[in-house]
Amino acid sequence: MKFKNVVLLFLAFLLNVIAYSQISIEKAQEDLANTIFKESKEKAKLTSFEKEDGVKKVKNDISYYSIKFIGKIQFLKAGNIQLMPFLNSAKNSFLEVIDNNGDFYSNGGLFRLVYKDEVLNIEGNIQYIKTENGWKAKTILIAIKENQK
Repeated sequence: MKFKNVVLLFLAFLLNVIAYSQISIEKAQEDLANTIFKESKEKAKLTSFEKEDGVKKVKNDISYYSIKFIGKIQFLKAGNIQLMPFLNSAKNSFLEVIDNNGDFYSNGGLFRLVYKDEVLNIEGNIQYIKTENGWKAKTILIAIKENQK
């Protein structure tokens, strides 16, 4: 009987360690959805999320976890978005929906008009760092996928 209790306690401990060592898909999806909604100033939302891969790394006694994902976002307002690749690599610039008030027009492939309720495919990476309180999103980079299908 005591052996059975020890085994159950060990299994509970092991499950806790495993759960704490990786980020759940639900947490990654929630972090991405919150980032999209906030950075777009409530003009876009995440409608689909799929984890493609994940990598855990330890450097200088600090644990990192990186998730590669694909998904879809829906624009809740029409306007122009930035498509500059050099900005997309540094920040999620396409999430800023700019009103088209007549002073602005899309040109040169740097901007794109999006319509209300339009859905675009995205891809990106979420980097987490392990803290005393669990995994915290450190960097979330999102880009529009080149081939929209």
